[in-house]
Amino acid sequence: MSHTDTALNGPYDKLAEIYDRVMAHVNYKAWSDYIKILAAPDEGIVPDVLDLSCGTGRHLQYFPEEWRLYGADRSPGMIQKANQKRYKKKPAFFVQKAPELALCSASIDLVTMLYDSINYIHNKQDIIRLGAEINRILKPGGTFIFDVVTRKGLREHMDDYYETDTWDGMAYQREAWFEAMENIQYNRFTLFFNGEMYQELHRQKIRSLDEWTQLLSTSLNIEGAYADFSHKPASDDSVRIHFLCRKK
Repeated sequence: MSHTDTALNGPYDKLAEIYDRVMAHVNYKAWSDYIKILAAPDEGIVPDVLDLSCGTGRHLQYFPEEWRLYGADRSPGMIQKANQKRYKKKPAFFVQKAPELALCSASIDLVTMLYDSINYIHNKQDIIRLGAEINRILKPGGTFIFDVVTRKGLREHMDDYYETDTWDGMAYQREAWFEAMENIQYNRFTLFFNGEMYQELHRQKIRSLDEWTQLLSTSLNIEGAYADFSHKPASDDSVRIHFLCRKK
């Protein structure tokens, strides 16, 4: 398989149009139920919740309707799709780059950043800045929950991976591979929309449990790191690690 780059669109410029089809295998309800268990908001309190890197808003569809919900993503296409969905109570959506949060200080009870979205931030200083911004916008006692994919998870499920699908004049193929020396996971999408072809290359930076802990603990209190949708302590042998953090 050749991994040579051609002319590429930015990540999610075009993929947003078919993202829900590509991600149809994901059990968003199970994800959201796990987040509700980890967050465990005080009974009787209606929390303000921000889903950062919210994509097309699928997780928010399963959060409790009494919560005050906000969704932010750097992709205008993703936000456009999120706004078109039906919700019991529609969240407020806005386009926002992750390390720069245009929200008031001490205004949010819970921030989520799910499905390894934080792996797309490659620069260490940007991760530290993100932690500081999240700490700023959280209310006293506020919570930040995020997850990361690990080297083990990628090697087991997404190394030399290929899939394709076609429907109603549209088609895509996805090639994925892991460069161990770089600790970067690559996903290249080739998209065909009514005879037009587009390509996007997505890159995820893979870090150890200790490195994630070190980077985020500069701004947040890390209360737990859990393995694979459980309450068991995570390690670098976990497939996915879920972090539970609190405002300092």
